[in-house]
Amino acid sequence: MAYMGVVTAGFLMVLGMVGGAYFYFIRTLALDPKDSVKIDPKE
Repeated sequence: MAYMGVVTAGFLMVLGMVGGAYFYFIRTLALDPKDSVKIDPKE
């Protein structure tokens, strides 16, 4: 039973790290507000 708890905790930690890296990538690189000004500059 303890083995299953350790495996579950490890899986959740890895899932959290992968999800955190994904959201960090989306917020910093993919949704950069400065890109919108380059693509469609205000006149």
